[in-house]
Amino acid sequence: MTGPVDPVTAVDLAAQRLRDAQAATEAARDELATALRAAHADGASANQLARQVNGTRSRPVVLELLAD
Repeated sequence: MTGPVDPVTAVDLAAQRLRDAQAATEAARDELATALRAAHADGASANQLARQVNGTRSRPVVLELLAD
């Protein structure tokens, strides 16, 4: 049986979980950018790719990413 968690410890744990989630999000964004560039290089249109990732990246972000 475990006792109550110290509020300071609870804050530390929650903050670390958020940091971990933010790092995972950044890694996933990088992975998506790499996949988008590869698909575009293989002939997929920027508009099709923007539709495909709808809800994760906006069309302007996808177009800008592929223009670089």
